[in-house]
Amino acid sequence: MSMYYGIGALLLLRGVYYQWSDFELSSIFPYVIGIVALPIAWKYFDRKFKAKMSTTYEIEDGNIVIKVNDDLKHKISLESIRELKKIGSAYRIESTSAPAYILDGIEGQEELIGKINGAKI
Repeated sequence: MSMYYGIGALLLLRGVYYQWSDFELSSIFPYVIGIVALPIAWKYFDRKFKAKMSTTYEIEDGNIVIKVNDDLKHKISLESIRELKKIGSAYRIESTSAPAYILDGIEGQEELIGKINGAKI
C-alpha cells in the first residue's frame, strides 16, 4: 500500500518539476494540491487497511466472535441473527444486539458465511 502512495508522490513531483518552467498557476495548482492531499489520504486508508487485515472472525459456542487487534469487538449469538445481507464490500449481520460486518477479502469467508447461514436455518 505504501508503495502505491510512494509512486503517486513521485509522479506528482515529476509533474511539478516539468511544469515549473511554464509557471502557470493553473497548470501547477493540481499537482501541489495532490502533493498536500497525498499524505493525508495515505494515513487514512492505511489505518483502514490495517484494521481490515487485523480483524478475526470465529464461531465459538454458538456465537460469532469478531476481534480487532485481539480486542473483542462483537460477540453475537448465532440464534439472535435476523438477517445476513450482502452490501458493497462486506456482509452486514443484523441481530438483536447490534449490527456487525464481515469484510470482503478475509481468509475462509465463504466457509464462515456458510456456517452462519446453516445456523440460521
